Amino acid sequence: MGADPYKLPFEGLKKIQVLHQLQPLFKAKVIKPRDCIEVITKLLYVIGQENETVTDEEAEEVYIASTMLVMNEDQKLRRMMYLIIKTLAKYSDKYYVAVNSLSHDMTRGFQKAAAIRTLRYIADGTTFGQLDRHLEQAIVDQNPAVASSALISAYHLSEIDMEGVKRWQKKIQTQLSARNHMVQYHALAVLYKLRQHDHLAVSKLVSSNTNTIRSRLGHSLLIRYATRVLNSTGDRQLASSLLKYLHSCLTSYASDIIIVEAAKALCSIPNLPSKHIEPAVTALKNVIINSSSEPVKRYAAIRILSSLAKSHEDLLASVAHIIRDLISSPNRHISTLATTTLLVCVDADNLDALLDRVASFITEIPDEYKLTVVEGLQKLSKKFPEKNGKLLSFLDKCLQEGGYSFRNAVVEAMMEIMKSDKSLLEDGLDYLVNFIEDCDYTKLLQRVLHYIGEFGPQTKNPSKFIRYIYNRIALENASVRTAAVIAISKFAATVQSVRPSVIVILKRILLDDDDEVRDRAVMCLAALTDDDDQDAENSLMNEVLLSSVDIDVNLMEKSLYVYVNSDDHANAFTLDNISEHISEEVKTVEEAAAEEEEDDVEVEELVSSPKSTPVASFQSLFGSEESLAKLSEPIKSTTPKSLTEPDADYVVQLRKHIFANHVGLQFIVKNGIDTQLLTGVHIQLENNDSESNFDEDNILSIEADQIRYGQSGQALLVLPKAAENALATGSFAATLTFVALDVDPSTGDIEDEEGNEDEIELDEDVMISVIDYLVEEKEDNFKSLWPQMESQWESGVIELSDDHASLDEAVTFLEFTLGLDTLSCESPKENLMSVTFNAKTIDDEATPLLIAARFKMKDDAISMKAFVRSTNEDLCESVGDFIESIQ
Repeated sequence: MGADPYKLPFEGLKKIQVLHQLQPLFKAKVIKPRDCIEVITKLLYVIGQENETVTDEEAEEVYIASTMLVMNEDQKLRRMMYLIIKTLAKYSDKYYVAVNSLSHDMTRGFQKAAAIRTLRYIADGTTFGQLDRHLEQAIVDQNPAVASSALISAYHLSEIDMEGVKRWQKKIQTQLSARNHMVQYHALAVLYKLRQHDHLAVSKLVSSNTNTIRSRLGHSLLIRYATRVLNSTGDRQLASSLLKYLHSCLTSYASDIIIVEAAKALCSIPNLPSKHIEPAVTALKNVIINSSSEPVKRYAAIRILSSLAKSHEDLLASVAHIIRDLISSPNRHISTLATTTLLVCVDADNLDALLDRVASFITEIPDEYKLTVVEGLQKLSKKFPEKNGKLLSFLDKCLQEGGYSFRNAVVEAMMEIMKSDKSLLEDGLDYLVNFIEDCDYTKLLQRVLHYIGEFGPQTKNPSKFIRYIYNRIALENASVRTAAVIAISKFAATVQSVRPSVIVILKRILLDDDDEVRDRAVMCLAALTDDDDQDAENSLMNEVLLSSVDIDVNLMEKSLYVYVNSDDHANAFTLDNISEHISEEVKTVEEAAAEEEEDDVEVEELVSSPKSTPVASFQSLFGSEESLAKLSEPIKSTTPKSLTEPDADYVVQLRKHIFANHVGLQFIVKNGIDTQLLTGVHIQLENNDSESNFDEDNILSIEADQIRYGQSGQALLVLPKAAENALATGSFAATLTFVALDVDPSTGDIEDEEGNEDEIELDEDVMISVIDYLVEEKEDNFKSLWPQMESQWESGVIELSDDHASLDEAVTFLEFTLGLDTLSCESPKENLMSVTFNAKTIDDEATPLLIAARFKMKDDAISMKAFVRSTNEDLCESVGDFIESIQ
């Protein structure tokens, strides 16, 4: 008989057999490359099986045996040798036996690149020193494959010895101008990784290479880095130049990869004015038109446009006809995205045609895409309420096919439409009762029956629904029959004409096989046959069938748990006492939620709100500290400011609390590494000025005890002022210090009790300026005080960044920067706006300070001229210098 054609070549192969064959072949005096390649292939196959593992001793034997193959010149055998060394590295810590062999190969011709790539898998801190010189030279090798391999190794070896790899930066920098595009790409990636925690160095890396990179992949990487810098930088000149670079990528390069990446970057930057995003939409439109035979590019373009639809619907009007054509695309991923995008930006006139086109293919796409379509339809029902009838009919057709999740979403969408438009209630209920005739999902049937029982009696002809509910009693399982009993009883309680018939049905149900169904029937019969002369509001029927019990189920569950586990059972548990049983626990939960909300302040929220945050949060966070009892409440608290990049491993934000004789620095630290538990988290400051306005010998530090992955903790420094009640200012370099304990990310269990101490310098300095001591003056006496002020300061024309699309945005930015609300805001002409601020210092002197600013827009550019007046000349100049620095 012939061999089985469906049997794998190595099926049934055992590890012990392969290891037995390997030893004599590798140790033979005459190496047979073909036989060695075959046995290595078998070993790789065996290791790849789920039920086979390699012990440390077996891996060591293979490592030692593989050294015998070093002198063989067969290239195929050498590649297989490298592959087995890389594979076994994760099974044994004896990989050092192969280091010398690979180090020798790093100096040879055809093996050089492969040896370097393999070495990075088996190198550690002890072997890094002997590889240092070879890898450094390989980075500038004339062979692009060798240089690229060395750069990849440097990228990964930086996790073992960051400082060692940093010594190669000059040579890595030279490869940014290499002719080979892949070498450029890898060099850029390595340099960013080495500098990612240094915000200034990253900004310089990005800005200095916008015109030097020729690689398509390099530009894609540079665009991503530029986006990160834009999201975190406060340098308006740098931000402007990077935006110009992103716009140039849309038009100056023929590569669709670069165009799509640049468009994605522009569309993802929060609060970016529409004028900057419009070129990206045009570029994506061209990508869709010119890539009819490349669905990947079309999918990338429509995906970006789909994400843009929620925030910039108006920009998609110019490409709506292009997106509409994509609905009929044979690629269902593209057609679904096109549909959901159009559902956001479609107008009422084209909605009917769009629904007809969607109906032609919705049955062919997976449920996950159908859910996206249903979400879009729900939003349309709110946008075009006059089209709710058409949408309801369309959703009814969608109920014919699909799984539970999809049908549940459709039912919920239909109920939302009926809730918002009562005129469609009867039509919607007709759709639902027909749906339950052929529905196999118990939970969905219960949901629909409850809804019919609640709203069916309100229709013009409620009796027609009785038959459908009775069918469920006769044909469905016990859980559905229970829901149907309640639903049909609600009809009898509300509609007098159907009550006798329902009572007959309920009496028959008393013979049901299920206990709960019978119990419900008994209860409903008792309610429906209750004494008719009794007060309607207090009748059993009203209490059981018509009144709704407004109880939080989660709260009731917690209350029951507390009651059952308590020793006091003298009083029976009642629904009226739920809040008493659980009040303390609820209070704790609410406080924890408030603290969590305080900790996780989003960067976008900080930028959008110019007002200071309430001072009460300081007491809620640190009020229990005995060492802070003398501080009472802060006079002023600022909004948090980020001191690190948003995507850093440890994100740190600073919030300043101003007291009469102290300044509190609250550092909100978030742990972004899932394998670490941070303990003893605190901040160390180093004064950047030669003279200090604070008593640095008596700084009070309160550390965060523990910060788990994804959570935030609070570290506090309280700086005493050198002079009481003074407007003390200063600049400090900040270092985050902590002990990191290794934890299991899946369970959270601590694996290393000792941990490692670590220090990280924060990207931004801690600045305490005179602006932090200003508060708003509520009295509107600006015009009378202005001539009385002796000291005055006047700026030149300050050209603001083109980030501000309107005068209103520029005013909001100035409010946020000063931390003050405007006293008045006037617009005498379309392109002019004047604002005033009335403030005072928070010291004993309460020095008044008046600020006036005039904004002017010309050719989409906004300029500002500011005036400051005060009775204190030093204060006036300090605030003026601060305003001039915001450009």
